[in-house]
Formats: sequence, C-alpha cells, structure tokens
Amino acid sequence: RQNIYLNQKVQILGQKSAEDRILLYLESLPLLSDGSRMLPLSRTELAASLGLNRSAMSRSLSRMEQSGVIAVNGRKIRVLRRESTEDHR
Repeated sequence: RQNIYLNQKVQILGQKSAEDRILLYLESLPLLSDGSRMLPLSRTELAASLGLNRSAMSRSLSRMEQSGVIAVNGRKIRVLRRESTEDHR
C-alpha cells in the first residue's frame, strides 16, 4: 500500500504544470456517488502536497473551472473533461 502511494506521488510530482498535477491528484481520489471527489486536505495542505504554493494552486483551480475542466463546490470537485491542460494555454 505504501509503495502504491509513493508511486502515485512520484507520478503526480513529475507533471510539469500545476493543472496536470491537480488533475492527477483528483483522479487518485475515490469517486462519490454523484461522480465528484471530496478533497480530504485543506487547500493549503493540498498545495504543499503537490509542491505548489497556495496562490498558484488557487489560480490553477480557477483557470480549470473557467475552462470547463472541473466544477468546484467547496471541497467537492468534479472532473468534467480529462485532457492535457497544455491545450488550454
């Protein structure tokens, strides 16, 4: 179990863009019955876990929501489209 966690962490941190790191992290979370995922960490903790500062993560989440990649409702986030975020720059 620890090896799986570490493998996911390496894969996430290996992504170049903050958006790709966030998407990979979100996809590692279990789906809720409504198709969304619940963030188990505060945004500050999540940013630190992803190797980002909180403001960069917040900007990335806002860009992703505005471009229709995710929908955010508090700690619940739904991935609407999975594609490389490089396509949105």
